Amino acid sequence: MAVRDVGSSIAVAKEADTATVPEPGGSATFLVSVTNTSSRDAVTITTLSDDVYGNLDGRGTCDVTPAVTLAPGASYACAFSGVVAGNAGSTHTDVVTASGTDDDGHPVSDTDDAVVTVSDVAPTLTVDKVADPVSLPAPGGTATFTVTVTSSSVEPVTITSLDDDIYGPLAGDEDCRVGTVLAVGSSCTFSFTGPVGPAAGVHTDVVTVHAEDDEGNDTTATNDATVTVVALPIEVLGTQTPRSAPPAAPPAPLAIPPAPLARTGMDVGPYIVPAILLMLVGLAMLLGAAGVTRLATVGSASHQPRQSCGSRRRSHDGEAVGAEPPPGPPCVRLVIRR
Repeated sequence: MAVRDVGSSIAVAKEADTATVPEPGGSATFLVSVTNTSSRDAVTITTLSDDVYGNLDGRGTCDVTPAVTLAPGASYACAFSGVVAGNAGSTHTDVVTASGTDDDGHPVSDTDDAVVTVSDVAPTLTVDKVADPVSLPAPGGTATFTVTVTSSSVEPVTITSLDDDIYGPLAGDEDCRVGTVLAVGSSCTFSFTGPVGPAAGVHTDVVTVHAEDDEGNDTTATNDATVTVVALPIEVLGTQTPRSAPPAAPPAPLAIPPAPLARTGMDVGPYIVPAILLMLVGLAMLLGAAGVTRLATVGSASHQPRQSCGSRRRSHDGEAVGAEPPPGPPCVRLVIRR
């Protein structure tokens, strides 16, 4: 009696460990299993491949060298990783194929796929703003503001507006303005000037930047800068604090002339006679004012006194003899001795 051959079969299953990856893509892990669905025959798996990632033999935990033999109802499983890339909303489908033969040499094969979707990621920006100078004396003046816009998005973004809450729409410059495309992680910088003041105090202004990605998603970022207008001090008469005077220079030492040497009697000798003559002249002038008409003069070199206004002699008994002095003012007798 002839034995009828029963056909053999296998079933392949594939799934991804994640249903989505954020744009612009990422890695996904794929799980593959092969099951011998034959009721009687064993099968041998000789190839395992993927339409996106190619031959899976030796990739991840997948290994079909040597070939894998599966008894009826037995399974083989392995896993591998692959990059899934695309724009937001795109889907990534890849198909795995397992092939082999049964114990009668009949070929067996099956396929399965897995789908991963790329999800949208909102764009992001950062803005930095710096003022120069950070302070001005009252009543204020002009300050320069420097703005730096940096893309922190996962894909390029385009600047759609530049505005300041004090100075209005900003023109930017050739490299950083409305319409500038910022690549991932790149930045651009521009500067502008504006008046600050006149009121004293802290002046704060805010810059706002808008940008969008290729899906039209808008993003915005803000930052501010402050400039302080410093009021000048007001001087009030009678209450202001006097400034300290510089220390006075020490007084110059007094010039004290050397004390004259003491003179002795021997030193003043040559001055005596002239001094006496001056005294006599002065005395004569005084006497003349009183009516004196004659003045005794200095006698001989022996310096004996002379008598004027007549002369009188004295006797041996002491009485005066001789002529009497003429009438008139009393006679002055001056004796000068050395």
